[in-house]
Amino acid sequence: MRRTLARSRAFPLLIILAALLSPALVATSAEAAPYRVGIKLSDTNVVVGDTVYISGKVRPLTTGKVTLQRRQAGTWRTLKKVRLSASSYVTSIRADRAGVTFVRVVAPGGHGSTKGESKVRTIRVQNNSTNPQIPNASLPAGTVGAAYQAQVRTSDDRAGNWSIGAGALPPGLTINKTSGLISGTPTAVGTSQFGVYFRDTDGRVAAKIFNITITETVPDQLIVTTSLPNGVKGTAYSATLQSKDNRPGTWSITAGALPAGLTLAPATGVISGTPTTVGTGNFTVRFQDANSNASTRALSILVTNTPPVISTASLPKGKVNTAYTATLKVADNRAGTWSVSTGTLPAGLTLAPATGVISGTPTTKGTSNFVIKFKDADGVEVTKPLSITIQSCFLIFCF
Repeated sequence: MRRTLARSRAFPLLIILAALLSPALVATSAEAAPYRVGIKLSDTNVVVGDTVYISGKVRPLTTGKVTLQRRQAGTWRTLKKVRLSASSYVTSIRADRAGVTFVRVVAPGGHGSTKGESKVRTIRVQNNSTNPQIPNASLPAGTVGAAYQAQVRTSDDRAGNWSIGAGALPPGLTINKTSGLISGTPTAVGTSQFGVYFRDTDGRVAAKIFNITITETVPDQLIVTTSLPNGVKGTAYSATLQSKDNRPGTWSITAGALPAGLTLAPATGVISGTPTTVGTGNFTVRFQDANSNASTRALSILVTNTPPVISTASLPKGKVNTAYTATLKVADNRAGTWSVSTGTLPAGLTLAPATGVISGTPTTKGTSNFVIKFKDADGVEVTKPLSITIQSCFLIFCF
């Protein structure tokens, strides 16, 4: 009887043990879930040069780094890796070119969760944040058979395309689609009314109606000045416009603009100031005397950088059959091109035009005299005579 009772008590224990060990009844852990990655942008419509801040949180709580990616040519490419702090991240990118940019943030798998990706966010980058404006008030008159030039522009000189609509230019004249310069030689008398249209690279449009009157004969030219001296950025500039027989009158700019930083004195015709920007200012000047006789003339002023200064005073000596290197320098480290204008470098040495590095292995003893030329990005050139002496050496003695 006791044996039967003992067996009856043991039987349920065997059933429980079998259930625990049976593969079909052992519980399995659920498949790991992916990280949930949040993404928030400080702005989604920006201008070139702006900074966009990107932030978010990764769930569940984790540590390590997430990857910021940008889609290029159909492929996700890594921009940077960002360290998490309390499962949160903050980073930024600079809008360096116009167009549409797609970004996302990826959290690698680990700590019980698999790889997770944020939503794809879109950043639209434009070149300009405002509509263009055409500041020209009017365009100068022209004469049949005489070269004509008038510059239309936007107030901020932004890039875009110019065109003519709602009318036509006088016969013989055309507009440069890129620069907005109206030029040519008029072939017929009359007044033409037309619309000038400008569309910038973001698709923003400006328009303005103008008239150009073409006359039969050339009026008496009251402006004697035919050209103006160049200016230097950051250096005081002064030039005086001269009228016929130095008669008094009033000077003004009717088209185009003086270089930034310069102004025209209406009573004296003195153009003065300190140029602030490198480039060419194209403009049309008008003079009207006390009897209301008037003339116009197209002029320009070229503004360059301060002339470069070659700061290299001398070059080190070299040794025959021994590697040589020396670097030419300008005082302000501006970009430009180096060359040898006269003379030659020692045999075996060459000059890198972009960097000014003279290098190679000299093969002949002697002193080479030459003139170095540096030309900056504005085309301003300077030269300097230099020399390199190559010696023969034996043990510690060179001669």
